[in-house]
Amino acid sequence: MIVPRAFPEADATQITRYVNGDPNYNTNGGEKGLKRRWSEQVNGQYGPDTSQWAIHNNIIDGLEANLRAFLTQFDDDDCGPPPVADAWKWATRGIVPDNLWRGNYRVGPNFLINSALSVLTDLLYLGILIENTLQSVPAPPVPDPVPIPDITWSITWGLAQ
Repeated sequence: MIVPRAFPEADATQITRYVNGDPNYNTNGGEKGLKRRWSEQVNGQYGPDTSQWAIHNNIIDGLEANLRAFLTQFDDDDCGPPPVADAWKWATRGIVPDNLWRGNYRVGPNFLINSALSVLTDLLYLGILIENTLQSVPAPPVPDPVPIPDITWSITWGLAQ
């Protein structure tokens, strides 16, 4: 049986900080943690295609890289399970995709343009579906036209007399 080696308490604390953040973040500064950063990104004031969105995603990416490094070392040192049960999930989650943003404040122009193009594409596709459906329905039979008598001769003949 392999007995897990002791992992330095400072490193275990750091793993917890990367995932959960500092418990007293609001009063003394410190690390927000991935859970808080993700929540802020999804529900935040600044949406996709803003510099704030990109900066926040870069910070999330850096925190995940640091957390992965600590967790890898933790595994390499046979220290047992990580101090946070879902630490690997947070270490490998990736940046927040644009489509997860639920805020209703500011977005960049490209996000708005892409959203409008998406709606237009959907409408165009719907129009094509309607056209194809209408073309597949057989047209009703067209009745033969009623013959119109040729009255030009009689008008001309009547004037000639």
